[in-house]
Order: sequence, then structure tokens, then C-alpha cells
Amino acid sequence: MLRLLPALFLVPIAFAQLIPLWPNRPDQSESFVGPNDTERRIRKITNPLLTVHAAPQPNGTAILIAPGGGFRHLAIEKEGHDVARWLNTLGITAFVLQYSAGADPSRDTVVAQSLEDIRQALRLLRPRAKEFRFHPDRLGVMGFSAGGYLAADVAMRFDAATRPAFVIPVYAVVPPNLSVPADAPPMILLAAHDDPLTIGHTIPLYTAWSKAQRPATVHIYATGKHGFGFRRTGVAADVWPDHLAAWLRLMKLL
Repeated sequence: MLRLLPALFLVPIAFAQLIPLWPNRPDQSESFVGPNDTERRIRKITNPLLTVHAAPQPNGTAILIAPGGGFRHLAIEKEGHDVARWLNTLGITAFVLQYSAGADPSRDTVVAQSLEDIRQALRLLRPRAKEFRFHPDRLGVMGFSAGGYLAADVAMRFDAATRPAFVIPVYAVVPPNLSVPADAPPMILLAAHDDPLTIGHTIPLYTAWSKAQRPATVHIYATGKHGFGFRRTGVAADVWPDHLAAWLRLMKLL
């Protein structure tokens, strides 16, 4: 049984700065818990926005986070705000993207809208780098599941305003027709061996980057299944934050 939450829970971070992607759109979003766990999710996102998580001691790196949820809703905590708060401890400024998940009955429409949302977020953030205390050339994208689809797509199809400095697809669903440009950004992929999507999505994405001779790293954990997010549940994938931090350090982003 789904449980709808009161409207005050629609903004999960007290006094957080919110940035609408497309001003003056009506907000019909719903926050709910369930049906099979206690994770909070958001759906019917008709007014996409960014939640700003400012690092207390910023190091100049920023990451735009796109949670997953099959384009029907967003796992906004374990694949969004919880990740952002952890990134803050590394000195990284984080922005959680509420894209158009569940905004329309048509999945194709929602995917198209969401792809525009992530590009609009990058267009808005880079000119405001000084305000949010990061370097405009150190703005990366991280996406979980359906959010990983958005991250992978923008890593392959970008212009000067929307090119991410690096990408982090986590148990990502990937776009069809992988075509990696010669200047595709560095990538690290994280997934679990017991997630059926790993073979069909993560491995082909890594292979495409490898064939294009672009920098790529992949970590596939023995256990974790799909949707492990920022949770420690006794599976092999629990260590992914340590591996990501090591990669960011190697890339001189910490």
C-alpha cells in the first residue's frame, strides 16, 4: 500500500535552495513511501528543479545527481539527497535533479522531457559556478538507473554548454545506439554482478568507451542487485563510495 506524505515533505532538505529549471510551471509532484519498503520517492514531477547541497569546505568540484526510478518516480533519498550529503563531506558541491519522472503517461514523452531537463540543468549551473563555489570545468554528472540513462546520454550528445567534465553511471540503463564522440568525458561505472541489467547495459557502455579510447573505469560487485543506492546492507556493493572517492582523487577532483 502506498502512503502519500504531507506537502511539507515535498522539500526534503530544510531551507535548501531550490532552482526551477523551467520557471512558472505548476507543481503537481507527490511524495510517497512504498509499496515494498520505507524509501521516500517523488512522482508526477511537472516542475523540474534542482536542490542545492553546498559543501561547507568546497574544493571546486561539483556533481549533478540524477536519481533513478524507471522514469515513473525518483528514489530521491538513497539515490539523491543521501548521496549529495556524502559528497559534501568530500568537499564536493552537489545538486540533486528532480527531472520529469511520472509527468506524463507516455514513457517516451517523459524520457524526452527528462533529457531536456538534465541539459537545462547543466546550462543553468555552469554560468553560476562562482556563486556556488565550483570551477565550471569541474562539473560532472552522476546518475542511478534511469538517471544513469540521462548521464550516459549527455556524455555522448553534448555541446559546449552541456558537456559534463566526467560521468558516473550507477547500475545505469543506457540509451540505444551507443555512439561515443572523440572528446567524450572520463567515466566510472558502478554495478552489481547479480543485477540482470549489468550485462545488457553497464558492460556495453564500458565497451563503447573502451573502443573509442576514452578513459573509463568499471567496478562490478559480486552482490548488490539493482538499486543498492547509498545504503549499507551487507552486500559487496556497499564499498562503492570508497571506490568512487578513490577515482575522484585519481582524477584530481578532490
